[in-house]
Amino acid sequence: MREKEILIKKGSMLMVALCFVVGIITLMPGRSMSALKPPEGTVVCAVASLGNEQWLGVYEPVMTNMYSAPCYDFLFKREIGSGRIGPGLVKKSHMSPDAMTYTIWLRKGVQFHAGWGELTAEDVKYSIELARSEGSRNFRRNKYQLMGRLEIMDRYQLRFHFTKPDWAIEYALTDVPYLPIISKKYVETVGIEKAGKHPIGSGPFKFVEHRLGNYIKFEAVENHWRKTPYIKTLIIKKVPEPGTRIAMLRTGEAHLIEIKHESIEELKAAGLKIHSIPNGCFSYMSLLGQWLPTREGYDPTVTWAQPDKEKALKVRKALSFAINREEIVEHVLKGYGTEKDITAAILWWPGQSGWNPEWKEPRYDPERAKQLLVEAGYPTFKDLEVTVDTARHTGRPYGGDIAEAVALQWSNLGITVKMQLTEFRGFFPKLAARDRSVAGVAWCYPGLWGDEPIIVLRGITQSISRGLMVAESRELDKLLESVLAEPDEQKREQLQRKLGDYVYNNRLGIPIAYSDIIFGISPRLEWPTVGPAGQGYIHNCEYMKFSK
Repeated sequence: MREKEILIKKGSMLMVALCFVVGIITLMPGRSMSALKPPEGTVVCAVASLGNEQWLGVYEPVMTNMYSAPCYDFLFKREIGSGRIGPGLVKKSHMSPDAMTYTIWLRKGVQFHAGWGELTAEDVKYSIELARSEGSRNFRRNKYQLMGRLEIMDRYQLRFHFTKPDWAIEYALTDVPYLPIISKKYVETVGIEKAGKHPIGSGPFKFVEHRLGNYIKFEAVENHWRKTPYIKTLIIKKVPEPGTRIAMLRTGEAHLIEIKHESIEELKAAGLKIHSIPNGCFSYMSLLGQWLPTREGYDPTVTWAQPDKEKALKVRKALSFAINREEIVEHVLKGYGTEKDITAAILWWPGQSGWNPEWKEPRYDPERAKQLLVEAGYPTFKDLEVTVDTARHTGRPYGGDIAEAVALQWSNLGITVKMQLTEFRGFFPKLAARDRSVAGVAWCYPGLWGDEPIIVLRGITQSISRGLMVAESRELDKLLESVLAEPDEQKREQLQRKLGDYVYNNRLGIPIAYSDIIFGISPRLEWPTVGPAGQGYIHNCEYMKFSK
């Protein structure tokens, strides 16, 4: 009897130990009971463009980064559902009270693909240095240059020494994507050019193959430290023609596609799903040429950027009054968006820091538009010439459609409108250079939602920014810097209000509507997303799975 009791106790202890081990495995980062099942199946994403098809994430434009993102890890990750910034490679961080130094502690044991070793503080520092180097095409290169000195404290600890206070640094280190972490050893061994053709990261997918002008292919990393993908193979395929992308989705050749709003009814009729992120974009008309008069590319003949600031403001207001936003939401966005509560302080969403409900944009009023143009010195509206560019931003192709609709409405008012079509990747370098050839051009930019307006505004209005898509001025720089330098949240709220007042009073851009971000998706494919923050891209692919 004694022997049996001992055996029972041993068996019970064994079961307890087994349950403990299973529990530990289940609770490990990136592991769940469902994730223990090996990845299976293939997802094909059909997109209009693959950017410049160079995949060294930190070194390339954001349009390319969003397609190489599956093979990389980031210091911080947007949480599924809430969109809040959560931990990634960083397990702990500390900001000094004066916001002049910032320290991060990395997770231990994260491995680069193909045996290139453990990810350490050396790799993080190298990634930032490469992102801010002169040859970099990274959208936030200037932002990273302001980070100042990077000090490696030990193998897993890195300290940032800022040149100016920066409470908002974490927004620049997320997976939007902007700053993927690359292997210093790998890039220094093979060189930047080869590393750009065959990327090595530590993300949930590993790079497998790239066919120039055709596709990029990834495979799942089993037992990934953060999240093992449900699918085994991910293919992102270049398919420029919208009709071909739709046909591929209908036949099952593709499972997720970029679409324009005009295709929504066709997809619904075919029994396919629309993946929609409500109000994920703030679509506005950017009136280019509003840059510093000291710039070589500044053109004083541009009506909305002329030296007479009062007349220039009246032109900007007139062009806004001449837009029928309800018509654009109904016919261009097909109801997937709203013009209600649209604010004239562009890129402020209701309720955000500094928000003022009095910043409303007046409704469509063509007679008021004509009156303002007369006051601005254009008694016959044909004397006013406007060039509208219909470039389509990758991932948000409806921007060009909105621009066309606005051009038609301005033309109906009697304004002389010229239209041109460019590719965004050719257009963006001209913006970065403040080139005279784009001064006087109006184009629609669907700006992504940000947790605080300053996060987006500093990238598109700061005079040091490469991504100038709205306007710049010394007054605006001072306001931006005052917000960025204020670590106290309540004081920062007041400064954000002053910044918003400046944007509103000067009508730097013309708001159109809050636009939903949409994709066509197979009825079998599930794709949990993070909400509006940064969701204009095909990312978080590790969460994609097929329903049974």
